[in-house]
Amino acid sequence: MGKTTKLLLALLTVAPIAYVVFFMATVARFMLTAMAQGPAQPGLHGIPPGFGLLFVLHVATMAVSLGLTIFYVVQAYRSPRVPESRRSLWVVLNIFGGFIAQLIYWYLFIWREPEVLQTTVPREAKP
Repeated sequence: MGKTTKLLLALLTVAPIAYVVFFMATVARFMLTAMAQGPAQPGLHGIPPGFGLLFVLHVATMAVSLGLTIFYVVQAYRSPRVPESRRSLWVVLNIFGGFIAQLIYWYLFIWREPEVLQTTVPREAKP
């Protein structure tokens, strides 16, 4: 996997976190605007402008999160870089730990280069 692909994967992994912050700020703005305007009128007039865009972003973020979870689970299960004794742990963490576990996994097993094991050759015994 190239560096550009790794960075794109990191961007996709961070995107749900950024969306959560955006979502909370937008909902707070919707609530403050609604409180300032008074009681909503019955019908569609009570829906704040921009709600359709927020809904589309919400569904897209859920799809990206599901896709990332599937990707990271398969990656953890198949990757030779993950120690055999920790594969099951990383599969479970990537499912239940969400984007936090996925960010840690990305850094440990995707971003960092594999460690080269240095072997030492024993010196020949002198006669």
